[in-house]
Amino acid sequence: LMMYGAPAPQVRIVAYDAAGSDQALIRVGFQTYIAEGPRCGDNWENLTATRNNEAYGNFGCAMAANLAAQIANPEDLLRPRDSAPIDAGRRDTVLGKYRKGEVTSSAKDDQAKGTISKAIN
Repeated sequence: LMMYGAPAPQVRIVAYDAAGSDQALIRVGFQTYIAEGPRCGDNWENLTATRNNEAYGNFGCAMAANLAAQIANPEDLLRPRDSAPIDAGRRDTVLGKYRKGEVTSSAKDDQAKGTISKAIN
C-alpha cells in the first residue's frame, strides 16, 4: 500500500487467526469521514413568543446543513492537510533574483487590470 502512495502512518498491519490455511484472505480496510449536517425543520416553535429572548433551535440549521453538504474532504475539519513539498528550483530562482536586487514577482499581465466603476458617485 505504501508503494502505491498510502501514507505510512495510516497503514496498520494487524494479525488475525487464519487457522493455518494457506488460502487465508488478506483483509484491507480504510477509514473514511463523513460531514453530516443537522436535520432541519422538525421542531419549529411559536416564533411570536418572545419568552426569554433565546434563539430558536432551527435558526442557522439550513446554513449548517448546507456547509456540511459542501465539504469535499471532512477530514480537513479534524486536522490540516500536509503541505506539498517545496519547489527547490523555483526557490533558487527567486532567491537568486532577490540577492541581485531584481524583481522577484511575475511579470505584469496586461489583462490583469482593474478600474473603479463610475456607475455610483
